[in-house]
Amino acid sequence: MAKIIVSLLLFYTTVFANNVDFDALLSESKMVLEVPENVRQIASNIAQKQFEYQDLNIIYSINPIARITIDYEDPHNSAPHPNDLFAMLFNKKLEYLIDKRDYNSYEQVMPLQMAKEKWGATWVKIVAFNLDQAIFKHSSAMLIAMHKNDLSDAYILFTTDNLQKNKSIIKKLLNSLRFQDA
Repeated sequence: MAKIIVSLLLFYTTVFANNVDFDALLSESKMVLEVPENVRQIASNIAQKQFEYQDLNIIYSINPIARITIDYEDPHNSAPHPNDLFAMLFNKKLEYLIDKRDYNSYEQVMPLQMAKEKWGATWVKIVAFNLDQAIFKHSSAMLIAMHKNDLSDAYILFTTDNLQKNKSIIKKLLNSLRFQDA
């Protein structure tokens, strides 16, 4: 039970306080979610939807830029723009997921043209890594993080015990969450 709660809280966003459902966030972020019929939805809450396919777990999360609140007080500097926070927020989320005792990861920032064509995004990063099993039931993960300036951040998290075995379904789901102009 604790593992489920932590994974649900992992992608907590400011939308919880505003009680907006996931489909409204899709619309607000000008995104689409297309999941094959054989991938079964197992959970949904305000900020995310969770699916499974055999032993593969998939979590989708959306964070509209307009909903990010920055509480910043420094008389010498202005508050950072939400577009500039994406890399920091991404790294923080990754920090919670990674098994620090067995840190082994693969990272790739997608070229801008590919990010635009496949996800309709201005920035996409894919990271494969070992999960902290104190939090998750699976041992491996792949995180796709995407950002579109002045619109939204979004994430697809795949968790499993064998990424290689699930390669074909992951490939089909790589851009299952994307901005509408992809």
